[in-house]
Formats: sequence, structure tokens, C-alpha cells
Amino acid sequence: MILFNFHHIAFDGNSIDLFLDDLQLAYTKNHYENLLLQYIDYSVQERELDTSAAEEYWKDLLNDYDADKSLQLGYSNIVNGKSATRQLRTGKGSSFQFQLDHDVIHHMFKHANEAQTTMFQLGLTTYYLFLYKLTNGDVDLCVGSIHLNRYRYELKNLIGMFANTLPYRLRLDPTAPFYRTLLKVKQMSLEIFQNSYLPYQNILQLIQKQQRHKLLLALLIQTTFHFESSSNQEFIDLDDALLCQLKNTNLISFTKNASQFDLTLSMNHDIHRQSLSCLFEYSADLFDEQTIKLMAEQYQILLMQLFSPTSSFDLKTKPVYELSILLPYEMQFINELQRADVDFRHRKQNIYEAFLQRVMEHPQKLAIILDEQSLTYSEALHCVQHLSIHLNQQCGVKHGQIVCQCVERSVEMVIGILAILACGSCYCPLNPNDPELRLQSLVKSTETSCLLVHSQTFKQFENLNSQHISNIVDVTEFIITNFLQLCSNDQADTLSNLDMSIQDFSFIIFTSGSTGAPKAIQISQENFMFYNDSYYSLKVWSQNDNIIQLAQSSYDVHIGEIVGSLIKGASLIMLHVNGNLDMSYLSAVIQEKQITSLEIEELSFPSKLLIPY
Repeated sequence: MILFNFHHIAFDGNSIDLFLDDLQLAYTKNHYENLLLQYIDYSVQERELDTSAAEEYWKDLLNDYDADKSLQLGYSNIVNGKSATRQLRTGKGSSFQFQLDHDVIHHMFKHANEAQTTMFQLGLTTYYLFLYKLTNGDVDLCVGSIHLNRYRYELKNLIGMFANTLPYRLRLDPTAPFYRTLLKVKQMSLEIFQNSYLPYQNILQLIQKQQRHKLLLALLIQTTFHFESSSNQEFIDLDDALLCQLKNTNLISFTKNASQFDLTLSMNHDIHRQSLSCLFEYSADLFDEQTIKLMAEQYQILLMQLFSPTSSFDLKTKPVYELSILLPYEMQFINELQRADVDFRHRKQNIYEAFLQRVMEHPQKLAIILDEQSLTYSEALHCVQHLSIHLNQQCGVKHGQIVCQCVERSVEMVIGILAILACGSCYCPLNPNDPELRLQSLVKSTETSCLLVHSQTFKQFENLNSQHISNIVDVTEFIITNFLQLCSNDQADTLSNLDMSIQDFSFIIFTSGSTGAPKAIQISQENFMFYNDSYYSLKVWSQNDNIIQLAQSSYDVHIGEIVGSLIKGASLIMLHVNGNLDMSYLSAVIQEKQITSLEIEELSFPSKLLIPY
């Protein structure tokens, strides 16, 4: 018995077929034709080749491409709170195979023939569209592919490692129809074929010089696409002997436990069976199997829209942005949302009026709970009215004015927010965990005349030098001092007589400033009420819920948790300072307070979260 084992450093895929053909000819005919050229001749010629034209082509193709960009491929695995970086990856990989529908295969070949393109070009076009949808609209895409690199006739029958990995960079036009996109990919493929002799390492060096930074070898190409045809021939007849494959080595059937790239899509056309198999090879550090199975379903949905005989999508006229990778159950859910019988057009109530209505409906229901502290709806209103009257009459806070609040997690934090809104003012949250300089900078940029704090945050503003600030109010001290006092009818009428509009801005949230100066995001009363109504119309929340407040005050989620729950009559469960970081405490609160609803945003928790619930 003779065993042939081919190493990829010396044999590419074509070389294996050439070797077997030569072996069969030599064994059965006792004849072997010596070639004038050998691989060593190609190696010498490659080093002497003038590559200036190819270098200019690759410079132009990859010009302005963001080589540091990480494709958002829907990674499912997280390492230390972040998607696994290349430094953290083990190189482990896995794969998932699936078969395409015969009608889809037939129409794929039909359209490739009509457009006079190869199946590789058509398959690559569909993969670009899939990535465009998967990445939520990234139109500058770079996909790698292995090129045979036998660019001259003399190289056709040589055995050796000619294959070259090449980057196919496409600027996708979402408004273009499929056929125009396909022809664009075809033209790019033909140009790449003419310049495929430049080694991938040389292409990387060109980009490094252009962008003037050190480029990681695998960074430019994160995902690859391959297409091959095979006859699935398992046996080769050598007259008195049979040569058989111990293990199928084509791209589809060969399963590896390593992955060089984040994600690879391989297509294999079995000429004998007229089938088309697809295989997703993926990094196990980034994806789990369930995510890849979902991607396979999404890709097949895309192909069905393009090539199913029953599809209404016109490949020659309809823009590709109209394609969808939504699965049937996802489409059903969206259709149900669109059929929801909720009229948002005639909302007239503002946030404070909605809160008043809940107080009148169930005044003795617990509104705010924090450990052993609690306030009913009527008690919360009492505190809100006292503070809002003080802000309006003593501090001069006017309708439409911005009022900043820097208060740790507490009952007072909630009262402060509602009091600001009751004045017809705009609430601007400040995160107590932010550096003192950022806090003071944000206060100055709002030009507010009033700042709400409490004893734990007052020191951060002792050195505040702002010509606009005239009042710094300690919310805790004010509530303790005035809780037993009653509001007069005249004072209560002052709030009801304020000229507030549903169009007024209710909240201002500042961005982190990581890309420059912090930017202010303004949210109107109307927009917030519409958002909150949709939550309840979809039964995400109800007045019977116990809603926990998890988000930091620098995230807009905390407004929905606090204000959104109270204007719908739910019970708001607060945590003590840094309670969202104490897993034992948080778990106990969830169980003891019988939490029915919570919203999770990444930075609410440490990187490892385990709640025994």
C-alpha cells in the first residue's frame, strides 16, 4: 500500500489533481511527459518580475480603506467584557455545512449565464450583500479569496504552491440593483486576475506605507469567500489497482479545528450530483455554533429572495438595500407590531400630567422602593411638588430652562428628576462617577443657573467657577426639612399654571466625548411619551410590574426606567450606591422585590455576571 500525503507548502489544490493525473498516466501508460519548466523556474522568475503596474493597481484599489476597521459580524462570544481581540484568540475554529435548494441553484447558474459571469463572481456578490446586511449597512467591504495565480499558460500544468490570498475591496452602492452590483464585482475580479501575481505580503507592505502604521497580518482580511467545482470522484482506476481518498480534502467536506479568519464562506459545486454545498468556517473564539446556524438561515433567506422562482424581487431594477435577512418569525413579529392598534398621533399629556394621573388612580400604591425606604405615589408627589415649587419660586427656574442634577442612586434622585420636569424644565443628568473636570465642563456648557446635588456629590462642585450658577440645591437636605410641611393651594396652582407644551425638551444627555467634545442629545416630551407608550402597548411593561433601575445616569436608559415606570403606575425598585456592581446584593433584590422587568446595558455590570435566579 502506498499513502500520499500532500503538504500545502508545496502543493496547492490544482497541484493535487495534476499529480493524480500524471500518476494515472504513468501507471497505466508507462509514460510521463517531462515539462520544460519546473516550480523552481517560476520562483526565480517571480523574484525578477516587474511588479510596478500591479503595485499601482493595489494601491488604487485599497486607497482610503480603513485597515483598522473591525467588521461587526454579530460576534457571540465575549472575552473580559469585549469581543475577543486578535491577541486573545486561540486560533480554534469550527465549521457548519448546509445545502442549498435545487431551485435556487438552478436560478443561480441561470443568472450567472445571462450576466456572463462566473459562479465565483455571482457567489461573491451575494456574500457582499449578506455582509452589508449583517453589519447593519457597512458599504466599504473587503473580502479575501484564494486566487489560483496561474496567470500564464506555461504555469497551467506545474505542480507547486501558486495560490495567493487577495483582498477584494468593494464600495457597495445600496441603491444599485443586483445586476449592476454583479457586473461591478465581475469587472473588479477581472482586474484582480491581471494583477494577482503580487504576493499578499507585498500588498500588506503597500498599505503599511500608505497608512503609515503597523498592520497586523490578518487585520486587512477578516472574512473570506471561496468557490470550487468538483466531480466528487472517490476512486481513480489504475487498471490493477485503485487509488482512493482516505479523507475528502475538498473545502466543503474537510473539517478543521482551526480558523485563520473570523468567518469564511466556502461554496462547492458537485458537478456529478448538480448540488451546491455551503460551509461557514468560523473562529470559535468569536462565534458559537448557534450564531453560525442563524447566519446560515439568514444567508439562505437572502438567496431565496434573489434566486427563488417565486420571488418578486427584480434583480435588474430593485435596489439591493430592499433585500432582507430577517427570518420568517422575525417578519411575523414586525408585522404584528405594525398592526398594533395604538394611536400615537393625539397625545396631549406631558410627563408631569401623566404622573399626576397615576397618583390620582392609586395614591397608596408603592411608587419608589430602595431597601427599607419607600414612598407611595401620593408621598412621592408631595416631595416633588415641594421641590419643584422651591426651584420655581426661590431658585428662579423657568419653563424651558436646563437644570443639571448630580445625585447618586437614591430616592432623592427620582424626586429631583420629577421636580425638574414639573417646573417645565429640561433635566440634564450628570454621572457622579465622572471626573470633576468633565462634570464642571458639562455644567458650564448647559449655562444652567441651578444645580441639584446631595451630600455625596456636593464636594465635586465646590470649586465650580461658573458665572451662570446661582443656586446649588441639596436635594436630600431639602426633602428632610420640608417633608412634613404642606403645600398651599396657591403654591400648587403655580405649577398647574405653568405654560408647558408637549413639544418642550424634557431631557438632555451628553455623549462620552470619545471622538471629540461631548455632544448634547435632546429628547422632547412628545418623543419620550411616544417611546414609553410603545413599551406598554407591546406589553413589555405594565402597571403591575416591579421595574428595577440598573442603568447609570449617563445613559438614557435610566430615564425610561425611572420616569417611564412612574408615569404608567408601576413600582420602581432602586438600588443603593454601586448596588448594580454587587452581584450578591443585586441577586437578593431581584428575588426579594420580585422584579418582573429589567433592562440591561453592558456597562451596568462587571464583565462576569452570575445571578442565581
